[in-house]
Order: sequence, then C-alpha cells, then structure tokens
Amino acid sequence: MTKDRDEQLLDEVAEAYALIDPPPEHTIKAARKAFLGEGEVSAGEA
Repeated sequence: MTKDRDEQLLDEVAEAYALIDPPPEHTIKAARKAFLGEGEVSAGEA
C-alpha cells in the first residue's frame, strides 16, 4: 500500500472508532505515528 492509502485507512478507522467511543486526540496521533513509522511515540502520547 502507498503511504497515502495508509493515511486514508487510518482516517477511516479513526472516524469509525470515534462513532463508538470518542478517543482522546493524542491517542489517534500516537497511533498514526506508530503505524506510519514517523519517529518515536513518547509515553505521553501512548
């Protein structure tokens, strides 16, 4: 998959999850960083 497709999938998952139980924004950001391999995820973000 391309990075754009990965990001689109993350957006779709985040939207679907938010309908069930809205997560804290930092949790979504941490998951996106980890999935896309964009550096280290700090303990405060996890």
